[in-house]
Amino acid sequence: MKYSITVLRILIAAIGIGAVFCSTGNSAAEARTDKETQKIKVQRFGVDGVSVTPKSMRRIAEIGDGWSGVNDLRWKMVEPEKPRNGKHMYDWRKVDNFLKTFQATGRSLQVIIRVYNDWALEYSTRMKVDDPGSGKRVGSLSRIKPEHLSDWAAFISEFVERYDADGYGDMPGLKYPITVIQIESEAENVWESVDGYVEALCAASR
Repeated sequence: MKYSITVLRILIAAIGIGAVFCSTGNSAAEARTDKETQKIKVQRFGVDGVSVTPKSMRRIAEIGDGWSGVNDLRWKMVEPEKPRNGKHMYDWRKVDNFLKTFQATGRSLQVIIRVYNDWALEYSTRMKVDDPGSGKRVGSLSRIKPEHLSDWAAFISEFVERYDADGYGDMPGLKYPITVIQIESEAENVWESVDGYVEALCAASR
């Protein structure tokens, strides 16, 4: 892989994208030293929670900030069925098609992967939460079933390999690597307790 994934950059809260400086022609930034001004130039402003429609992608790209946060890419989108005889049956078409459309705007992505996959999860009957995709009240996530933790880890590994742009096993036509992966968002609103969530993070990290 092109870069180390010993520790994924897992961001539990919403991603902070830095500072935004808007010049009106006589801003305080213009009075700073060259060094300070140069520092401002490399800071980024990003848009989180991007809609997946091509029109919205183009409109957001007009901002020219260069980054977008992509929410709600779910494990079950790629692996809707459990492995058979130890063989994984990945279907990358939905994610590939989305990324191909998005990279045409020239933007880099920070991807949020959600653990949702019914065959692999245990749900809580004690705590209800709002599903971030449908908005329906559903049981919170309790944990990934112990026998499927290795399947979750394998999916994460395959995801990173497919989108790291290192020339090996990459998505056909991939232009830009995905270097920032976030596991879940607002985890306290999804998981029954921290235990199951941390277990999923540790499996992904390994």
